[in-house]
Amino acid sequence: LALAAAVAVIDALNTLGYLAPGLGIRWPNDVELDGRKLAGILPERVEADGRRWLLIGIGINVASDLAEAPASVRSMATSVSALAGPPVAAETPARLLAAILERLAPVIGQLAVRDGALAARWQALDLLRDERVCIDLGDQVVAGRGCGIDGDGALCLDGGGNIVRLFGGRVLR
Repeated sequence: LALAAAVAVIDALNTLGYLAPGLGIRWPNDVELDGRKLAGILPERVEADGRRWLLIGIGINVASDLAEAPASVRSMATSVSALAGPPVAAETPARLLAAILERLAPVIGQLAVRDGALAARWQALDLLRDERVCIDLGDQVVAGRGCGIDGDGALCLDGGGNIVRLFGGRVLR
């Protein structure tokens, strides 16, 4: 779900003219530009009133001015204003939200029917492909060369001849 939502965010940014060749998905739930985080996505299942709900939290650095941030933050974060050149127009957050919502329902529909075109999109946007990757699984760290995100949303790592499929974890920088 996070990968599908990331596709919607990237497509919305592109539609609004925020085009950048280094814009993509950093598995499992971030949108990055040139190695710096632009957005984070957090899906969560909630039970309320005897029903199950799925919430998708999407946080996007829209107008953040990182010039005054510590160097460590500037090196790992970016914003829409950095893409567009500050200042961001007052209507940009509302336009971006509308564009994301417009794209979210179709990608969730694609996800529900396991449409291979959606998996192909997150494959194409995978920023970890062919990169040396270390994933913290909590009790161990797995390392290898990123070799794609499969149709189930698993990050595939080549650990030296054997492919490991990961469904969760934290990418170490």
